[in-house]
Amino acid sequence: YWDDAYFTTNSFTQIGVVTSKTLWAGSGGDVRGIAAGTDLDGDGKQEVWTTHYNVPNYKGGKGGDGVYGFEYVGSDTLVQIFDETTPFAPNNILANPGFEDSLTGWNVYPAEKAQYATVTSGGSTDTTRNGALMLKMSGIQDANNGASENPRYYENQEATPGHHYIFEGYGYTPASDSLVGTSQAFLWLKFFDANWSMIGSDSSSIMDSTTPTGTWTPLVVAGTAPAGTKTVQAVVNYSNSGAAAAWGGVAHFDDMALWRAVGPRSTYGTGTRNVATGDLDGDGKGEVIFLKGRYTDDPQSGLWVYEADGTDNGFSEPWHVNINAFASDSVYGGVTENLVVEDVDGDGLDEVIFAFNGGSNPTAGYSTYSEDRFFVVGVQGDIGVLPKAVEEFVIAPRDRNKDGVRGNDHGGGSAMSMTVADSDGDGKHEIAFFSWNSGNMFIVEATGADTYAAPDSGEYVRFGSSSFPGNTAGKDDFSFNPTAIDMDGDGKDEIYVTGYYTQNLYVYADKDGDAMKIGADEVSLVARGHRFGLTAVNSVKDHGAGYFNMSPYGVPTLFAGGNSGSELAKITLRADSSVLGGESSWDVVTYDTKAGGGFNNKPVAGVDFDRDGKGEVVLAFQAVDDGGTYIQIMEYSESSVKLSVERELTIITPEDYKLSQNYPNPFNPTTSIQYTLPMRDKITITIYNMLGQEVVRLMDNEEKPAGTYQLTWNGMDKNGAQVSSGMYFYSMRSPHMQKTMRMTFLK
Repeated sequence: YWDDAYFTTNSFTQIGVVTSKTLWAGSGGDVRGIAAGTDLDGDGKQEVWTTHYNVPNYKGGKGGDGVYGFEYVGSDTLVQIFDETTPFAPNNILANPGFEDSLTGWNVYPAEKAQYATVTSGGSTDTTRNGALMLKMSGIQDANNGASENPRYYENQEATPGHHYIFEGYGYTPASDSLVGTSQAFLWLKFFDANWSMIGSDSSSIMDSTTPTGTWTPLVVAGTAPAGTKTVQAVVNYSNSGAAAAWGGVAHFDDMALWRAVGPRSTYGTGTRNVATGDLDGDGKGEVIFLKGRYTDDPQSGLWVYEADGTDNGFSEPWHVNINAFASDSVYGGVTENLVVEDVDGDGLDEVIFAFNGGSNPTAGYSTYSEDRFFVVGVQGDIGVLPKAVEEFVIAPRDRNKDGVRGNDHGGGSAMSMTVADSDGDGKHEIAFFSWNSGNMFIVEATGADTYAAPDSGEYVRFGSSSFPGNTAGKDDFSFNPTAIDMDGDGKDEIYVTGYYTQNLYVYADKDGDAMKIGADEVSLVARGHRFGLTAVNSVKDHGAGYFNMSPYGVPTLFAGGNSGSELAKITLRADSSVLGGESSWDVVTYDTKAGGGFNNKPVAGVDFDRDGKGEVVLAFQAVDDGGTYIQIMEYSESSVKLSVERELTIITPEDYKLSQNYPNPFNPTTSIQYTLPMRDKITITIYNMLGQEVVRLMDNEEKPAGTYQLTWNGMDKNGAQVSSGMYFYSMRSPHMQKTMRMTFLK
């Protein structure tokens, strides 16, 4: 949901807030990485790309670890256009998840204790969640006065040990016949060995007499198949105990799903932390770029690239490469702490620069020196035609000469973050690398295409040291997201960074023409009370909509996360002041964003979603409580007048599009298909056979306003011939989603 917009007394307007109440509701986890202001498909609509990570047990695919994309479509609306949540299998394993084919695919044991039915909406059965049918389960009158189970289950006898399964669905107990006494309904995952001995199980939360009636309750259970697993069962369970006359009430179930991940939860660490966009192969097609996974022996870990395919919000099949496929010396495990995509060496091709926080020392059998490394990776060839990832440069702050002996010649510490700059004004980019060792920074320069120069041993600065100006004591510090910008207009970028523990903002500005040599007179304190992410902006070209400026005074501006999670600071250089002049050189205005929890890990500036010429800052919040703010969008305004009309912005996800089960089903000669659109969109509806071949297209890229519609299929193919009896799929697709259902034609 989006909070009401308002104007602050400091002339910023909050135009949108994404909270966890509707986006990934109840899933936990954090937004860490964010990229905004792109237009990868060239449709004139700006996009926001974000990661959702550290999700407990994946939450059954509801906001699972992965990368998500949203497009601003006007009318105060963001539409989800991208969802990359592997390691999940791409499809629901269940063939009959909504019981629309009655109980097909759902077994029962023991049969003599089974009391169930598939029922339709209406009357005493209340309303299905989706489709025409749902499962109804009720208590069994048991004269033995013992617990009686009443399960329906899906079974897979080819389960793989180590795979992670997530079973989810919705339960409902009607007010007219609610669960009473000791009756319980829940979901269950069971794991059996080859001899049918149960060797593991997990269960969801329980529906019982305290469960609210008349509302669908989400149920989720997750578990990893233990060693020796042969069979996995996903069980819908109802149990009660009592005398022969006892009656426990009714539970309904609908919209079940079973997902399978390719490995246990621990394999993926904290999931995908960062996302960026760029053009790695220089073909003019934008790409979504991220790294995921923790251990390199996980087949899903490594670099992932999705390239725009030229259609509206369309992307090609992803290109994936394991880190050890391009690393000159292999690594075993680590977390990608930060990611930057930029053409560092000036060859016209973007590079992927990432901080790999791995083992401090070599890992036997995998690496010969510290796995705390910074990588610069380029691409040879076309992303769509046999591309090759190439390590252009790698450096370890702990081990300069890569001999396996920790020398800390570049300041030591774990790889954490970086920013790209031209800090000496020579027209060549540098990369400022930051490691977790008293706020350590050292600088590498790109000297030509795919060529880089490392600094001499000992050329680093520790912003967290006790001797640094403004620090009351030394701190073993790190930084989230540093930035670079030319604030004083001298033709040379300065580098700005915050210290998480010192809670100070610092600057490095080159004075001697050698960016890699860092003198004591080239660093200074900027301001106190800033510990989170940074961004900087000057005049920015807005994809053909003209130039706008984020700064209210037409000067370069820094934005910094404050000391508390809800603070955003705007920082500008005072007239005729030096960037190295200390706190007196800077004007700092702090805004209360009223985010209500978490902290501003990464602001992004230089965006203009609504094309009104007023730049916006997008804030990503980490460590958010359930119901708190994930993403916030703030817009500069020259007015400080509170809006008299409250604005609410809307997020539309694929779940807001509805494709109903056809009726009748099975059918002959015709059947009706109903669908619902939450917004105006271009819709294609296609019938496919079991081989995935197109049978007929009922709608072809037809634009429809928001609403509910119905169309009819007469069982004819695109040539006007009657199709044969059997099962068919019908698919609804738009630039923002795709949904598929199954139906049966009978002659």
